[in-house]
Amino acid sequence: MKQTIYAMSVVVALALSGCGSNSSIDPAKPVEVDNDTGTVDELNVSTAVVVINEKEISLSNNSQTITIPVKVYDKNTNAPYKEGKVRVKLPSKVLEGTDVGYFNEYEVDVSSSGIAEFTYTGPQDLKKEIDSGNTESIFEFYHVDNPTQKADLTVKYEPTSDYVPVNYTLSSVSDNNKYVMGLKETKSFTIYLKDDSGNLIDNADIKKITINDENVPVGTLINPSNNEKTDSLVYEDDDAVNTKSFTIDTDEVSGLLPIDIKVDFKDANDEMKSIEIKMNITVFSGPATALSISYAGVEADTAHAKFIEKFVVTATDAYNNPVNSKPFIATGAMVEYAVDGSSDDGVRDTTSPRLWHGKFNDYHGKIEPIGDNKAQFEVGSDVFKYVDYDNDKMVVFGAGYVYEALGKWDIEQVSDSVIGFKDNYFGQEREDLFYAVGHNNRQDLCADDGREYVGTMKSDTYQLDDTGSVLVEFNYDYHLTGKDIMVWVNFTGYQADNADGNKSTRIGEARKHTLRGMGLTTPNSYTIPKETDDESTYRFNIHHQDVAEWYQNGHFGFVVTGKCTVGEIIDWSNYHDARSCSNEGVAYVDINVSNPSDNECVVSLGNIVVSPEF
Repeated sequence: MKQTIYAMSVVVALALSGCGSNSSIDPAKPVEVDNDTGTVDELNVSTAVVVINEKEISLSNNSQTITIPVKVYDKNTNAPYKEGKVRVKLPSKVLEGTDVGYFNEYEVDVSSSGIAEFTYTGPQDLKKEIDSGNTESIFEFYHVDNPTQKADLTVKYEPTSDYVPVNYTLSSVSDNNKYVMGLKETKSFTIYLKDDSGNLIDNADIKKITINDENVPVGTLINPSNNEKTDSLVYEDDDAVNTKSFTIDTDEVSGLLPIDIKVDFKDANDEMKSIEIKMNITVFSGPATALSISYAGVEADTAHAKFIEKFVVTATDAYNNPVNSKPFIATGAMVEYAVDGSSDDGVRDTTSPRLWHGKFNDYHGKIEPIGDNKAQFEVGSDVFKYVDYDNDKMVVFGAGYVYEALGKWDIEQVSDSVIGFKDNYFGQEREDLFYAVGHNNRQDLCADDGREYVGTMKSDTYQLDDTGSVLVEFNYDYHLTGKDIMVWVNFTGYQADNADGNKSTRIGEARKHTLRGMGLTTPNSYTIPKETDDESTYRFNIHHQDVAEWYQNGHFGFVVTGKCTVGEIIDWSNYHDARSCSNEGVAYVDINVSNPSDNECVVSLGNIVVSPEF
């Protein structure tokens, strides 16, 4: 038969070690003793038991000091236990900064009469603790040799019998129950001081109200006596009443507007109290009026055979505030272009003209509103003759501060020189606009199987943060490295205009960007024998360093490395349209090299970087 007991001290572990047991027994774990090999009636474990006769006491004064006698008995003989120490465990709320009072000592020796006497001093302000909901504290006492057996003592806070414990709350409310404002807006707020039953405190008990503006550039208080702006309002005596209203004006700066409100009053016990709150008002920017798209870097996603180009989109309002209303934006990219109407047949090939007209191209466009928030895009030539209206989109870019005209447009056919916008247009007539028409995939013109490469935004929509910015990611096939795309961004639908309403708006931005990829190199290096006076031509093909692909149909820059004598460039894929199928489309450079020196030399290329496609 086995009996389970608990080892309560190191003495037990040592005693058992003499019986062949493990001397490192955990005193917190049960120990099994086999009674078939010997009878164990009693182990030499601590038998100290703590007892508190008065388990509940009350404090009526601040910082009141009392003596707490903790008696210790031997649980087997009921005689006083005269050895060791007794400790006190504080309630966990002390870790939150709550005043629970303090003990002169937190570990007290047991006297010869079996008593450990603690001296305790209570909280400094009993009424304050009661008003905050802290009405009592529970302490636990135990002998250090028997920590699992504890005696509890409850200390209650009970000031004089006529004291009324009340919790007070100070709050504010706006005239539309919202703590947001727009630019150049006026809004009123009202202060309420209530007891814990929800009753308003009498006006006569309100002695002083102080309101401080802590971010004046964002918004200012209005002094009701003269209607002038101020950063502080103080009401006393007859002016200090409950349900006090005050007014805030905003100007042209958005952001957070903290308002500090403090009320001095007499409580239910006719004692002066103060209560203070911080009211935070969010002042929204105006609607977005300007956008930027900035390149932020590139990384490889080899698991999906993609590069990821990153851009930061930033929006500001008319006052140059970052748009802090966290609106959503639509974003995407045009990877290939429709064939321009100047083409003889509209067939896309390695030399067909792209339907892309920038600052230095002919036939700039004009947006003409035609009513009902509709508009059409007009040019002076039949450039739209070969547009695929089922798949192509238009991107408008450049031309200064005309953001309502920029970005991506869904289109419909009007004529070979006029495109209709399917999207609503909320702007005015705009001239001298740059534009491109195309789609988000590109065909490999140098492959005989009609293969295509695609590029897509990680998401069609992103949300700006409260700084007016967001990081967007464009994923694309390796072959698109070195291609010039059009990245576009649009705000669509309703955007925050002020705190109480929205404004129907549409603005956009677009930029031409050369996809940069990463890690271009050349597998070709050549050793030139010494005293090679005659030049020979060497070809260097360009390769993606970290992926098994050639760099195709793309331009690049480089430096020549090595100590050979380098002559002229005989041929270079940069000399051709990036869509050229020369060298089967693989980017290359042919360079004349000689070596008149007395030592052989090695020639290669370094610092290979992507160059614009067009």
